[in-house]
Amino acid sequence: MMRRAVCLVCLALLLAGEGSGFRRVPWRVRWASFLRTWLQPHTARGESSLAFDPDYGAFLEAVRDITPPGATIALSAPANHPLYTYEASYVLAPRRLVRPDRLSQAEFAAVYGSEAVLHERVALPVRKGSLFRLR
Repeated sequence: MMRRAVCLVCLALLLAGEGSGFRRVPWRVRWASFLRTWLQPHTARGESSLAFDPDYGAFLEAVRDITPPGATIALSAPANHPLYTYEASYVLAPRRLVRPDRLSQAEFAAVYGSEAVLHERVALPVRKGSLFRLR
């Protein structure tokens, strides 16, 4: 009997703690925020789906929008984390990705995070990096 009473008290405290947040924000605002996030989960927050580096997601989406589906892209991104390569191959599919040292095989060179100069070529406009047409 004592265990049941302790459980009910804990449940009541949990519900009271959770419920106190509802009074601070009007229902209308909470409902609008929920719908905006649910219907457009990435754009509602103004960032990409890549939680580990939102700027990288914006960069990959910009590269995807400019390059044709059959293109080969030499991608220069941080090599310190395998998620960068994995996400790039997923977001840019069916484009073929090669390492930056294989520029001769690529039609485009995508450089994340810096304003790079590649053989004095003109960079195509992409967010959070540079994209160069090689051929």
